[in-house]
Amino acid sequence: MPMTDAEIARHHATHVKEQEYLAKALEMLGRKELIVGIPAEKNERSGDSPIGNAAIGYIHEFGSAAQNIPPRPHLMAGVLEHKEEIIKLMRGCARDVMAAAVPARGNVMPTINTYYHNIGRMVRDSIKNKIQEGLQPQIQPESLLGRVTARTLRRTHERELREAVFPGIRSRRERRQLARRHGLTLIERARGEVAGSKPLWDTGSYRNAITYAIRDKE
Repeated sequence: MPMTDAEIARHHATHVKEQEYLAKALEMLGRKELIVGIPAEKNERSGDSPIGNAAIGYIHEFGSAAQNIPPRPHLMAGVLEHKEEIIKLMRGCARDVMAAAVPARGNVMPTINTYYHNIGRMVRDSIKNKIQEGLQPQIQPESLLGRVTARTLRRTHERELREAVFPGIRSRRERRQLARRHGLTLIERARGEVAGSKPLWDTGSYRNAITYAIRDKE
């Protein structure tokens, strides 16, 4: 039996509405983006640091000839390490957005958020793990001089000072001068475990600031 004019009109209206939902869902998917890195609210560092966490990350990612800092890629590396997984998740996101568009009347943000949160956590944790494992090249001992206050050294036993750090130097005055000049803790020096030898690890400020966010594209 052929459809009546009223049935045709209802069918057409339903089809148009479904197309509107699909268009709304695709527009919503295209408008959102996932970013991983240092947000503005976590950029500031404690103390008297002249630059923020974002600048520190950029300098270590690409290096700085002026500051004698070699490149230590970790931001893009954290993304590329999971490239295939990210592609798979994004395809799944697009598929599920299309499937949910009509039932959700175009409001597919819950679906988008689920996928983007999974990707964001994966990349964020990958970057943090790279820092924890130790970026290469490690900081050279001579670059660490002066990081620890001279007071730390002056409080250390003189015999440890002589044997662990400055073997062969007997003059107390000379030892104190060297202690003030260098600023390495004795036990760390003796064990070869100098604080801060892992790039971007010493205070944890930069690593703890790394996160992700889902936002509208600018």
